[in-house]
Parts: sequence; C-alpha cells; structure tokens
Amino acid sequence: MKKIQLLLCFALFLALFSAFADEKSEVEKMSIPMGESRDISPNFKMETYRIQPSGTNVFKVEEMGSELRVISNSIGEATLIVSGMAENQKKVYTVSVTSNLASIIRMLKHDLDSVSGISIKLNEDRIVISGEVNNPDQWAHLQRVLQNSRYKDCVNFTTFAPSTDDLEALQKRLQEAGFKFAESRETQENGELFLSSIQNTIMISGKLFSNEDIMKLNQVLKTAPLMNMSDDLVKKIIDISLVQTLLEVNVALISLSDSDNFNKQGNVIPTATFDLSFLRRWLDGATTEKTIAIGSNMNGTLSMLQSNLVSKVQDQGTVTIQNGGSGNWSFGGTVKVPVSGTDNGDLKDITYGCTVNVARGELAGLNEAQFDFVLTWEDVKTDAKGNYVQEHATINPGTLPLDLDKTYIIAHHKKETQMTSKYGLPVLRDIPAVGWIFGGEEHSTEVVHDLILVSAERREKIAKKVLDIKSGEVLDQAEKTTDELIKDPDAISKGIDRILQ
Repeated sequence: MKKIQLLLCFALFLALFSAFADEKSEVEKMSIPMGESRDISPNFKMETYRIQPSGTNVFKVEEMGSELRVISNSIGEATLIVSGMAENQKKVYTVSVTSNLASIIRMLKHDLDSVSGISIKLNEDRIVISGEVNNPDQWAHLQRVLQNSRYKDCVNFTTFAPSTDDLEALQKRLQEAGFKFAESRETQENGELFLSSIQNTIMISGKLFSNEDIMKLNQVLKTAPLMNMSDDLVKKIIDISLVQTLLEVNVALISLSDSDNFNKQGNVIPTATFDLSFLRRWLDGATTEKTIAIGSNMNGTLSMLQSNLVSKVQDQGTVTIQNGGSGNWSFGGTVKVPVSGTDNGDLKDITYGCTVNVARGELAGLNEAQFDFVLTWEDVKTDAKGNYVQEHATINPGTLPLDLDKTYIIAHHKKETQMTSKYGLPVLRDIPAVGWIFGGEEHSTEVVHDLILVSAERREKIAKKVLDIKSGEVLDQAEKTTDELIKDPDAISKGIDRILQ
C-alpha cells in the first residue's frame, strides 16, 4: 500500500514539474500579417513541435532544415511549442495572425480576376465588394471564393442581374414565336407584351386574346435559357391579362341586277373610294380574288352602294361570337306557289333565304381576324314554262383574313329568272291556232346577284390573370398589378414568392 502511495506522489511531482517547466519555458510573441510567413530558429537543436490548441487553422508549420516556417492561414491566435534534444529545452511561441488588408485585397483581386462588373475597394478597415454580375458562372465563382475563411470579414454588396443581351435574346425568341412588343408600358396595347427587369427580377406583362396564346407563351418561356435560371438567381413575374373578346360580325344581304350602273366611282366618305367596275368584273368571274374589301364599316358601305347603284338591301343583322367560337345568321322564310305554274293550280310552301354560318372566328392580331364561313342559299325561281322551282346552293370560301372595321363582299349567288309577258288583244290572243294573229308572248331573262357583305368589330372585357410558368396554368388575379409591384419594393418579393411557390 505504501509503495502505491509513493508511486502516485512521484507521478504528481513529475506532472507539477513538467507544468512548472512549461511555465518557465521561454515565451516569444510573434505577429504575422495575413498572407505572410515567418521563419523561426530556436537556440537549441529541435526535436519536436506541437500546435495548441490542436486542430487550429490559424497557421501551419513547415520544417526548413534547422528552422521552422510559420505560415499564416486565418486571423486568430494559437501557440507553437518547440522542444529540443536536451532535457528542459523548450520554447513557446504565441503566434497572432493579424489582418493585412493590402495583402488580402491583392489575393481577392487575383481570385476574382475572371469576374467582370465588380469593384473591390478598401473602406476604412473593411474590404468592400460591389457591382453587378451578369454571368451565372461568374456569379457562382464569386460565391465560392467568398466562402474562403480569409475573406470572411469582407463586405459583399454585389448583385446578380440579367444582361441586356440576355433580355434582348429572350424578346427576340418571343417575337419569332409571333408575339408583338410595346415600346413602353405607356404605349402597350391589347395583344402586346412588355419585357422589363429590376435587378434580378424579370417581369413580362401583356394582354393576350386567348388561353391558346397564353399556353404558347408558356411553351416559349420554358425553352428560354434566361427563364430556366434558378429562382434564387433570377426571379420571374409573369403578369398576363386575358382579353375576353367578343367578335361582332355584321352581315348584310343585298341584291344587284345586271341593269344597275357599274360605271360609277363609289365614294366611301371619308375613308376610301370604290371602283364599281371592278365589282362588275368580280361578279362575272373575271378576277381571282376571293373577296372584295371596301375601306368603310357596314353602314358606310351600304350607303355608298345604295346611292351609286340601284341596289336593294334584303336584310342585315349581327352574329356575336366568342373569340374562337362560332355562330349563325339567317334570312328568309316560306312562300306559297302554284305547283303547276297556272293561276288555279294547287299551292305549296317553298323555303327561300340565306344562312351565313361562322364556323370559327378568332383574332389574328390587333386589327385583324380570320373567319371560316359556310354560306347556303335556298332560292325560288321560275323556269321557261313558268313553273316555280327551288334551288339550293352552298359556298365555302374557306378561311378568310379580314381587317377589323372594314367591309368585305365574301360571296355572291347568281339567280336567273325566266320572264314571260303577253301582248295583243285579250281573249282573242288565246284562241288556238289563230290567236297569234291577235297577239303573242315575249320571253326575257332577269339576272340578279345576291351578295353577302360582312364587317367585323371587336368588343373586349379584360380579366387580370397570372401565368404560372412552372405548371403552365392561368391563375386567378394577382393581389398586386405589375405597376404596384414596381412601386412597392416589399411587394416585389411577396409577389414573386406567391407566383413562383
């Protein structure tokens, strides 16, 4: 038992002696600026060295023969203990790594040499980095460099923003897809987009005419490199108004006869003049045009035709359809006619009239629409013997592009009616065999052209929508418009988070 106690006392004595020896070891304070190194040579032959606390990265040590090189690594303080070959040969170095701003700036500029658009300056005792980076790869490199502990005290004010070239490339891509752009928000009209950016936020606003337009916009944006940058890098606000459009197609059915005067120049005051001789050639099939355009709305055109021709308006009306929808307009009725053509023959009902079917009508631009028309006629005429016959005709002019607020003659139906008139002495002219002595009959043909005129107008109701670029869905109205987002910086981040979540 006494031996164990003696051993414990001896061990405690050695520990106290070692601690006392360390305390009595020579201590030297050393200050090394960040980015520099110092060589040390104790006045004895070195055997070992250690750094306290272990694992510190304030400095590192390299052996240089009989010397040690202390290399600064990060700002802070640590201890280097060097032991010699002989007993009690020990030296303690307290190493403080201090900030060397000039050296750090040199290293930082070297590390960020490939990043354009930034400024590195010394402001009092801080290194300040500022500027705007436009290249995503350069931005990523900047973030990696600043994660180095030697730059932990640098103040970073840099921001990322899309370059002008990137924005122009995005706009060009959309224009090639058929979208039109306004020069400014103040001049923006329905059917036009406007592209703008604030720092790293891209905003696309516009008023489009259909969900199909919005879906096409979404498909283009999905393939645009700028829009595929991460949300952390580039925020996107897509503020789209869906213009709920009604198309009003004014329809008129007029009749012209071959006896009308087609040699006049018709005045469509105040917008245009119309060559009526061209209309004559069109009716005769001497031209290849599908339609004839008149630079006036329906009222102006009908006024011109009635004042310059002996024309008759049989009926007119309006077909109102949704953009991309369909509708019909009809004119006509039934008449009772003799079956045999004689005055005392049996009567029956025969349908007559015209139907204009708008199979599809949709806007093709700000001031243009296109329509698919199918036209049918049910007509009643007399043959050479005076019998009433029914005639059916269908005309499909195909898809027609029409400028809004202009009138177009899109089709005509030629009707020939045989006319018989008697002359001479009544009763005697009807005597068989000899009646021709007292009178006879004259036969003639009456030619009438039924013309279909149409003029389209646009009626709009705007509903605010937002396009979710991720899902391609059209969302409900945003809480704030783009104008409000621009004026309210706090609302920008809220609006972006709401839209892109």
